[in-house]
Amino acid sequence: MNDVESWWTLWRAYMFKTPLCLQSKTFTSAFQLLEPISRAKYPAVTEDEEAISVALQTLCLALFDAIFVHVLCSLAPNTWQPLKASLHKALFEHKPSRCVSILQERYADADVVFIQEASEAFASRAGVCLDHFVLRPSGVDGRRSQLSLILARKSRFLHHTARDVTKDVLCRLPSRCTTAGDLCVFEVSSHDGPCLLASFHGDSDGASTAPVVAALHDLALERYPDHTLLVGLDANTAAGPAACSGDSAIQRTGSAGGGALGGGDFSALLEERGLGSCWAGQDLGALWTTFNARTYLQPQLHKAVGLDGVLDRRHMRLRDWVVYRGGQLGVAGVERDNTGRGVFERRVMPSPAFPSDHAIVAATLRRLPPASPVIWRLPDGCKG
Repeated sequence: MNDVESWWTLWRAYMFKTPLCLQSKTFTSAFQLLEPISRAKYPAVTEDEEAISVALQTLCLALFDAIFVHVLCSLAPNTWQPLKASLHKALFEHKPSRCVSILQERYADADVVFIQEASEAFASRAGVCLDHFVLRPSGVDGRRSQLSLILARKSRFLHHTARDVTKDVLCRLPSRCTTAGDLCVFEVSSHDGPCLLASFHGDSDGASTAPVVAALHDLALERYPDHTLLVGLDANTAAGPAACSGDSAIQRTGSAGGGALGGGDFSALLEERGLGSCWAGQDLGALWTTFNARTYLQPQLHKAVGLDGVLDRRHMRLRDWVVYRGGQLGVAGVERDNTGRGVFERRVMPSPAFPSDHAIVAATLRRLPPASPVIWRLPDGCKG
């Protein structure tokens, strides 16, 4: 692909005429893999755009690729394709195996691992290589590589007791709040008692996070009051102080086009509902779990930054949380890892050695003793 003309011939053949076999399924071409863009996921999309979204995707993809091929063939004709191939191997082709290796090497003793935006390749490899069984919502395929999963340690949990209750949470949510695969909720018994575990991936501005957490919490109170509640989520929280809390936060962030959910907003929401988090008592403004300084060689151009802005603090965001029911658990310690070596560094993610764009949040939680009943002792002779 040394010029646009040769690329265009190859692109059309690949897109429309080359059969593909993915996950034991055969497709007539890459075009068959395209799916409509749902307004439930992206409210800014109109009904007409949703109806022709497959054709629009094809057109936009062709234009997008053509522009990049032209730019790269002009600026780096001899180096861009080998560089692209090396990045593809590190960040895509070998990503599942590398991520599972990191879990094997450093987090094999974790009782629960919450995963978001996982691929089928990761789910399959984790189920074979780790001492954990993989819990995933039923009826969801991994073609979009955006699965929310729960890995439960076999020596701690009883696999035969696991029951998918994801739909019980989804039915409590407003329409178009979240999409299939972004939420995974299971009831499962451990050697210490019953648990309610949830893994969730919020949308780009965190608009769905508050209503999902509220629905999950309400379900836990009504139907699982004696279960240990534990949630791992990419809340997509943004920087900024708490602007509102409680139901006002749910209303503001739960509607299409609502403002971004700040870390302070989310922390206030958790507190009002009697929930705790791994970041309790810490300065949220000083914490971050993502560091994504995107170049212009990617489709979301509004998120791109120039070279002089790569190290801007605004690109470092606290988005990943471990949440639990207050009174049940407490935080004994929490660490971040963006190297795969148990070390956290000020560096852009992902990298060839650490192919995730989110740091690992490793929280150590301790069980709290049950609250003692209050007994009032009256002096002799008193009635009450």
